[in-house]
Amino acid sequence: MVATAALVAMAGCNRATVGDDASERGDPDAAAMALPDPTSPSAVTDPSGTAGAAVTGPTITLAPRTATTAPPARAATTTTRAFAGSRQPPPNLYAATVTGTPAAALAEVVPQVLVANATDGSVTVIDATTLQVSATVAVAAGASRLVPSWDFAGLWALSPGDGVLTPVQVASAATPATVGARVDLAGASELFFTLDGATAVVVADAAQRIDLVDPATWQAVASVPVPHAGLGHGDLSANGRHLYVTASSGWVGKIDLVEHRVAAGLDVVGTPVDVRTSPDGTRLFVADAGRGGVAVLDAEDLHEVDFVPTGRGAHALVFSRDVTKLYVANQLEGSISVFDLAAGAVIATWRLPAGSSPGTGALSTDGGQLWLTAPYRNEVYVVDTTTGRLLRRIATGAGPDGLVYLPQPGRFSLGQGLAR
Repeated sequence: MVATAALVAMAGCNRATVGDDASERGDPDAAAMALPDPTSPSAVTDPSGTAGAAVTGPTITLAPRTATTAPPARAATTTTRAFAGSRQPPPNLYAATVTGTPAAALAEVVPQVLVANATDGSVTVIDATTLQVSATVAVAAGASRLVPSWDFAGLWALSPGDGVLTPVQVASAATPATVGARVDLAGASELFFTLDGATAVVVADAAQRIDLVDPATWQAVASVPVPHAGLGHGDLSANGRHLYVTASSGWVGKIDLVEHRVAAGLDVVGTPVDVRTSPDGTRLFVADAGRGGVAVLDAEDLHEVDFVPTGRGAHALVFSRDVTKLYVANQLEGSISVFDLAAGAVIATWRLPAGSSPGTGALSTDGGQLWLTAPYRNEVYVVDTTTGRLLRRIATGAGPDGLVYLPQPGRFSLGQGLAR
């Protein structure tokens, strides 16, 4: 590991800016700073008022809804949020995913991998048991993100820039994969959901802003200007009040979703890409393609506390099923680094065939396989997470980017590759 002081001396300066912000770790005056114990099924009901996964999050005021056609993934609801301001997030934010038990909404879904092919506007459906392509469905041109709805009941193919959402009905034992009527979400380049699922958080890179959107109507109710180019990957804070977001122009930000402002920011000398919140919520892991490794940031003020070299073009981050390791896809050198969180170091490097370009990744339900897209080779890789051995290369459509493995465990989905 490289000490922070040495990094500053080598790289110039990664400069953090912090607003007047309540602490991420337990300010008793921050009324919207709570998560229920994931083992308690009765902590809070879901937004529809029906019995289900326990969730809570910060209060976000929505404007009155206008009449429009609701997407199939969520019906229009009237949402009441309850919070216990003194409660703290659970020790492991991902406890509900560790067991590998599929989300309830996915009980009838057959094991499959869906890959969004940005160049030809299609989704490749792969049978995860036979490792064979089972179908290809047409979606909007440029679709490169696959985002499960908050409750896992739906799946959206997002075309960045155009902001077109195509609902994809995933295959079950009785029905094949199909697509539904498209939704126009102009300018959207990334899509996330708040912890309670009542608000969609839309990154609009070209407009350099982040919109809060009612997912029942897809109408924007608030916006946060974020004057940085290349806004993209993100993750939510432990309590759900903040969105951490990266900009490939060299910035990492912390967006307050309650007060609608940039709460903190860090100018970096590299190219930040993917970002993940640590299991205890106190750190951020940021894949930095320019520096070839993972920056470890303080979740409160975003200062860098460590940097772990992994490989050229560090791009995607995927937690192991037991959340003790991070798999880091190094796109420019065709390798996968296994970053042990307790050791704070890389403990193994898995080499892919020459010319490989691993991108977006996802784990199988049991965590035994790591699936990765190869956007420059029009294929996906299947890797054994016990041995690091490449099991299969599977041809896809042109420009594979977004990837999701279903069914996935967890109480709810926060975005592509994000479940808790």
